[in-house]
Amino acid sequence: MGIQNECALHAVIVPFPGQGHVNALMNLAHLLAMRGFFITFVNTEGTHKRLVEVSARSNKSLVPDGDLHLRSGKIRFLSLSDGLLLDDGRQSNLGVYMPALQKLGPALEHLLCSSSKPTGDQENYSFPPITCIVADAFMSCTEEVATNMKVPRVVFWPFCAAAAIAQRYTTLLMSEGYIPVRVGEADNTEKLITCLPGNIPPLRPTDLSSVFRTQDPSTDLRFNAFLYETQTQNKGDYVLVNTFEELEGRDAVTALSLEGCPALAGGPLFLPNFLQGRDSTTSLWEEEEGSCLAWLNMQEPTSVIYVSFGSLAVKSQEQLRELALGLEGSGHPFLWVLRSDIAEGKPVVLPDGFEERTKDRALLVG
Repeated sequence: MGIQNECALHAVIVPFPGQGHVNALMNLAHLLAMRGFFITFVNTEGTHKRLVEVSARSNKSLVPDGDLHLRSGKIRFLSLSDGLLLDDGRQSNLGVYMPALQKLGPALEHLLCSSSKPTGDQENYSFPPITCIVADAFMSCTEEVATNMKVPRVVFWPFCAAAAIAQRYTTLLMSEGYIPVRVGEADNTEKLITCLPGNIPPLRPTDLSSVFRTQDPSTDLRFNAFLYETQTQNKGDYVLVNTFEELEGRDAVTALSLEGCPALAGGPLFLPNFLQGRDSTTSLWEEEEGSCLAWLNMQEPTSVIYVSFGSLAVKSQEQLRELALGLEGSGHPFLWVLRSDIAEGKPVVLPDGFEERTKDRALLVG
């Protein structure tokens, strides 16, 4: 029996290639598939390769490898090249990486059109026509694809409404003089931001994304890449936010609405799967859950300092050195997630003797 006979709706989901973005949209994909959608989940080749490798090592099958890329007959995984060399420091240079992603529209459209008809081992399947494209708010390349394919585009904000408002209203913050955030003013507690809609609490300059801290916006590639995304975040047919009104209020969600299209709060997206005991999370790095939990269980309650900068942030060697010395000087046990590429794509160099001096109260994982 063909999939088209079972699934009348077909959503293409395109996440930004970052851990939190992929996880949020993977949760959404599972929830939609359980409600009868056929899902095409599109990653960059680098992200897909990493997910497959980690999935295989951890004995998970959430992102299978192979020609069919189907799970439970409802989700298929496709991938496309981001146009960069394999050894390019993607996460460590968003000023180069994001413009590359912004140019993926033609390649994405070609991928979707060329994969619309099953071939080879897929001949027993019949994919339904694409109903909509659910696009991460930071994947502007999907706007032209949705327009050309004449399907609705759902703008998806993977994080809370307050953070999304601060991003979407970048031009307002610029006109009010809050952006760019001058490095010397970043900690100015007297310069509160009160002009944003949504009835959100006043923000400090440090509450804004570090992307907007720049000395010269005209030459800052990363700043301008995010500014470009802001322009496309205002174009779409529907808006979905990974939050819930009881947490942030209806006004905050409404502030992300597009003209003629109210935003909807659909989160927290992980919760239904979590409550049902279903594992719908994916990881770009091999997890060390067992060793972490065993170590944490040996520590006193509320005693551990946890340090993690997510999957995108990069730090200089000097910043990492200062952080290491601060953790050592704190006297507290600490769990520090040190990605292999966090030091601007270079091997992390910690202070001499740091690991030996802190081994009795520290756990470093990568």
